[in-house]
Amino acid sequence: MIKNKNRRKNTIIIIALCAILIILLGVILLSYAANESSMKYKKVIDELVRDYYPELAGKKIVVFERPFLGKGSATAFPFPPTITVSTRVRNYSEDSIKGLLAHELAHIYNNQDKNIFYFIGWFFSKKVKAEYERAADQHVIDIGLGEYLLVSAETDQIGRTPEELEKRYSVYGYLSPEEIRRQLGESNS
Repeated sequence: MIKNKNRRKNTIIIIALCAILIILLGVILLSYAANESSMKYKKVIDELVRDYYPELAGKKIVVFERPFLGKGSATAFPFPPTITVSTRVRNYSEDSIKGLLAHELAHIYNNQDKNIFYFIGWFFSKKVKAEYERAADQHVIDIGLGEYLLVSAETDQIGRTPEELEKRYSVYGYLSPEEIRRQLGESNS
């Protein structure tokens, strides 16, 4: 019984590690496919790092645009630090892009103290994923970029059903525009 449990646990870990390696390989290969939009995002990221994330200065952060898949706008990967941005973001305002990229940089900033075991847990736990997203949003507000996060959160609502939005905030952990407004109001008083 214990052998089966250990074997199952080891199998899950191996599958998770293989999945992570496949994703990383894809990210690295796609990072060479830079285009004009990717360069625009890289410029915003460089400005955000300079002005708000000095701890990330000197880190090579790979950024590239990916085809629009599902409803996601951007994703951060920890190893190597990589941000992928959906083609749908081309139509976002500059403020919305800045909020979106500040959120993804918050992940990279927060990832500095995490190891592979954290990400294996993240892969299998909705609670860990929700805490991960909420922490990134909170960090963006805490460093003074809440107004941009608000614009990004409002933009992200476009095209989503009320059910999808509820899941986004209650299950996935993102701060809603109302929560962001409340925090910004409290910090301005």
